[in-house]
Amino acid sequence: MLNKSTKKITRFSDFLTGDYARDYINQDTPYAEQIERAARLICEADYVLIGAGAGMSTAAGAEYGGKFFEEHFAEFQKLYGKGPYMQDMYSAGFYPFPDQESKWGYWSHQALLAGADLDVTPLHKTLLEALKGKKLFLLSTNADMAKSITDIAARFHDTEKNDQ
Repeated sequence: MLNKSTKKITRFSDFLTGDYARDYINQDTPYAEQIERAARLICEADYVLIGAGAGMSTAAGAEYGGKFFEEHFAEFQKLYGKGPYMQDMYSAGFYPFPDQESKWGYWSHQALLAGADLDVTPLHKTLLEALKGKKLFLLSTNADMAKSITDIAARFHDTEKNDQ
């Protein structure tokens, strides 16, 4: 595990070159052993906290920009141009929309595509299959992860109740 330092960090460059970075990069325990230990601890745990966000959805293949954005947000690009904001779902969220109706029109469209209508991915299913039978708590920073995990976790719990 990481060593705790009591030294106060006042600059980001100190973090990158200080005790915290060395603890993370120069650990005594090889990475493979850390992963094995984490897997063992998860297997032995009754409760598991999942902390995840857009990175997991992106790793699972969710798209936010490029052709996907152009296909699904063409009306916004037509209205507001294809400048630096209207390139992907993340950047477009910072666009200085002219009024609240336009702003929330964008956000509701994004919410449907990236959350409410997003299907559960194989990566989410794999994670929850590995955690089947555990009591889960989800801490997520984005709607797609929360919905996907919540939906599939509910299916696992329904299956377990029906099997007993």
